[in-house]
Amino acid sequence: MFHIFLAVALMQSGQASSATDRTLEAGRSYFECLSNAASEYDDDRSDAASIATAIIPQCQSKFELWKIRTQLGVAGHDQEKVGRDMEARRMGEATAAVLSMRRLRRELLAQPK
Repeated sequence: MFHIFLAVALMQSGQASSATDRTLEAGRSYFECLSNAASEYDDDRSDAASIATAIIPQCQSKFELWKIRTQLGVAGHDQEKVGRDMEARRMGEATAAVLSMRRLRRELLAQPK
């Protein structure tokens, strides 16, 4: 998630390169995939982590593209660390997507008709 905020900050400062734009787009695509998968798979009864575990494979290719593009923007041995850090955050990101979709659904249902 930090990488997306960094890319947005660079874009707002006018220093974004096309590589940064591609990294940002790959990250957006990955998080959009998580949200869509969470919306499709969540039954509102199962544990959010269980749903997250089920949706992670659905977004594997988008995650890999985002990871590669992010790593390309980092020098040397830090590329491996960035990749490991991104992998370590996947479950939390997927769980957050499930919880966000649940919250959104509750808010929509609570609105007066």
